[in-house]
Amino acid sequence: MTARPRSVTSKGSILALLALVAAAGCAARRPHTFPIPVPLRLQTVVAVDRQGNEVLAGTFAGRVSIGGAELTSAGRTDGFVVKYGPNGAPVFAPQRFGGPGEDAVTGVAVDDDGSIILAGTFQEQASFGSQTLQAQVRHSGQRAVFVARLDPAGKLLWVKQIAVANLPTEVSVAVRPDHDIVVGASGIGTIANRNGPAELGGESIVLDLLTPAGELVPQPDKIKVRAMTIPVACAHSPCTQGGVLQAGCGPDDCVSWICDADSYCCAVAWDGVCVAEVGSVCQRRCDCGTICTTGNAFYPSACSCTATVFDQDSYCGEVSWDNICISEAVSWCHIVCH
Repeated sequence: MTARPRSVTSKGSILALLALVAAAGCAARRPHTFPIPVPLRLQTVVAVDRQGNEVLAGTFAGRVSIGGAELTSAGRTDGFVVKYGPNGAPVFAPQRFGGPGEDAVTGVAVDDDGSIILAGTFQEQASFGSQTLQAQVRHSGQRAVFVARLDPAGKLLWVKQIAVANLPTEVSVAVRPDHDIVVGASGIGTIANRNGPAELGGESIVLDLLTPAGELVPQPDKIKVRAMTIPVACAHSPCTQGGVLQAGCGPDDCVSWICDADSYCCAVAWDGVCVAEVGSVCQRRCDCGTICTTGNAFYPSACSCTATVFDQDSYCGEVSWDNICISEAVSWCHIVCH
C-alpha cells in the first residue's frame, strides 16, 4: 500500500485536536472514559408534585451548597435530593447518596401520593439514608443501576439494584397511571438487566418495570430491553489494515472518532496510521501480544481471543482489561500467561 502524506485533518494533527478539546474543558474522547462533565460540577433533574412542591435531585462533585445546607461527596461524585415548598422553603433537608466511587442520581419522578422515585448508578457501595447497598457486579469498575423510593418527607422506603452498566449511564424514571415505575436508560456500552444484556450506541431504552413496592413486574417471554438501533458490522477489524471503514461501524463510536480526526481512514484506505489511532484516539489496544497484561481495553476484534472474551464479558472491550479479563482469556482461549 502506498504511503500517504501525514495529513490527519484540515484542522491540524490529532495532538492539536486533543489540545483544542482539552482547552474547551472536555476530556479527550475515549470510549471507556465518560465521567460526569467536570465543568458542570452539578447536574440536576426536577419533578413537581400535585401540591406544587418541587423535588430537585442530581449529581455533584466535591461540595455543593443547596437548600441552606452544604453537602460533601464521599467519593468522586455523589447524588442528592431536596424538596422545596411552593413558597421556596425546603420541606426536608438536602440528602446525599453515594460512596467512594462515581455515583449519580439522574432520574426523579413523583407519585400521586407525593412519594419520590429516584434512579441512577453507583460503584462499589453506596449509602442511601440508613441503608448501604453493595454493587452486585463482576468488575469493580462497573456501575450498579438503582431505583429508590422515598416518602413525601424524604424518608427512604426502599432501594434496590435492577441492572449493571459498564459505562456511565443516564437512568430515568416515570410513574404510570397504575403507579408502576418505568425505568429508562441512555448511554453507550453494554447494560444488563434481569433479561440479559443490550448494547447501547448512544440510544435510549426501556430498561424495566417495577411495582410501587419495588418488585419487578413479570414481562412476557422473549421480551428484553428494547434498543433503538442495531450496530453495523465493520468490513474488517479496525486493528488490521484494509479498505475504508464506514463511520459508525462496530460496537461503539471508535471508528467514527477516527474518521472525524482522520478522514483518510474512511475515504481512501484504512492504513497503519488508522490502526495506530485505535490506540491514540480510542484508547484501545490492538496488540494481542500484550493480552497477559492489564491496561486499556482491547478493541473487541483485535484477535480471536479478545473477540471470545468480549462476547461473554463486554467490560473487557469497553472499560479496561483487568485481571478478570486475563483469567477469562486463559480459560476460554487456552493460552498461558506467566
